[in-house]
Amino acid sequence: MSFAVLKEDQTMSNRAILIAYCTSLFEWWLYNHSSQTYQTLLIPRSDGSAVPVSAASVEEASNRSLRLLHIVQHFFTHHMIDVFSCDFSSSGLEQAFVESKLKSFFSKKTEDGPRFDTYVLYYSGHVYPNGNWALTGEVSLTLETIMQWWSKANHDSGSRFIIIQDINSKGSWMKQVRQISDHFVALQSASVSKLTDPETGVKSGVGDFTMEWVGFNCSKDNNASWKEQGRKIKAIYSVSKAWADFQFQMPTDDDIEQHWQHNFPACTHPIIKLLQIPTSMDLCSVLSGCLSCFRRWKMKWLPPAILDTGHGFKLVRS
Repeated sequence: MSFAVLKEDQTMSNRAILIAYCTSLFEWWLYNHSSQTYQTLLIPRSDGSAVPVSAASVEEASNRSLRLLHIVQHFFTHHMIDVFSCDFSSSGLEQAFVESKLKSFFSKKTEDGPRFDTYVLYYSGHVYPNGNWALTGEVSLTLETIMQWWSKANHDSGSRFIIIQDINSKGSWMKQVRQISDHFVALQSASVSKLTDPETGVKSGVGDFTMEWVGFNCSKDNNASWKEQGRKIKAIYSVSKAWADFQFQMPTDDDIEQHWQHNFPACTHPIIKLLQIPTSMDLCSVLSGCLSCFRRWKMKWLPPAILDTGHGFKLVRS
């Protein structure tokens, strides 16, 4: 696990703050054969069954998972995100542990009190055919449950919630995100071609999306074409109905006045009163409702292939 916080230039004109939580999961099940004295490593199939894998396959998957963690850490570093912790899990995640971690993450606030503008959750691990996360004890974590935790912590603060998943998405969560109307939510994932080994059940494509996506968002020389024909990994994203209405937190009148008093001579303090124009006199506010409807319509029917989050990285779709 890793917690990360990005604090951009906290001037009076830009106070955008991002906080992220990342989990990359490498799960193998130990099967103790009743008639033998040794243990065999198993990997689950999508149908719930499990098959033994060789030591070489285990080592390869382990190294791949570690590389994936390093790539995500590089993404955090590139975008000035401070990683607080990073744990490598090889025994699965318990529901109580995930619930505690996510609730704590969702309740994080800035040092001066307000909530962060954007919360990012990254997940790479096992999922069920319906897209729900596969936890230990055959327990599944649904998007609905995550959103309940998010809603309780977020209230009406106006923060965004971005989920990035490196899994072979089946589209179920994508449809659910599009139905959310009271929160700013986005889901970035991928659709991987059927590259499953018929003997081991290992999906070799999982993890490749993160490498491509991070490369696209961290390198100016990366010319990846997400629209090219024959792509084995296709990027997909989905946003909630209200996504287009999101606005970064702006300084309040009190913030502006306090900043002015601390940085400008006392003789100029009366000027700030003249600059604080009441919102009711803003002629543009009359058109805000129409503009909101247009933005929502455009995002629903004409979503961009590349969606800028405003934090230096983009969501993409093939």
